[in-house]
Amino acid sequence: MSNANSTYRSISITQRDEGPPVWWIGRTGPGVIFIDDIFRSKRSDDPYISEFTKAAYKLDFPLDSLQNIFVPNVNEMNTLSCIKKVYKSCEGLHYPSSTQQIWEPSSSEFSALLGTGIGKVVAAFVLCAWGQGRKRIARIVTFHIDANVHKLYMRFDLEDIWQYALSLLSPGL
Repeated sequence: MSNANSTYRSISITQRDEGPPVWWIGRTGPGVIFIDDIFRSKRSDDPYISEFTKAAYKLDFPLDSLQNIFVPNVNEMNTLSCIKKVYKSCEGLHYPSSTQQIWEPSSSEFSALLGTGIGKVVAAFVLCAWGQGRKRIARIVTFHIDANVHKLYMRFDLEDIWQYALSLLSPGL
């Protein structure tokens, strides 16, 4: 799919050897990856999902241009269970929620979400793509769109470490 200003690509990567199945299905566009469906057996010797994610984005865009990773329709049980517990632990917050929730790195909720299956995939991708000390997950946003409150989305916002460090040194900039 494409529009007048940019191009988005649907990508499907599968490993079809004789071992356990592995797949990565998603979309990429300028500054964004949508991870629609992923699977990698723990018994697999194939590349990790983080490697597939990196390869998918690099097909069309420079890695340093990536700003957001979306996971639409979160259905990984560990992640869903954690999100429901996180919402329940926050006073006045109910799951599903009609408002987006922003989880900052300083919160225990952020740490819990990063420890889920989806969170680990995104964290591993950041380390795989840039190594330590280059990029960080600046925030995690969870939300539902319109009336479909049972379709949970997650967005991971990325930022350069140096931008973050500058913001700490110069809060007014």
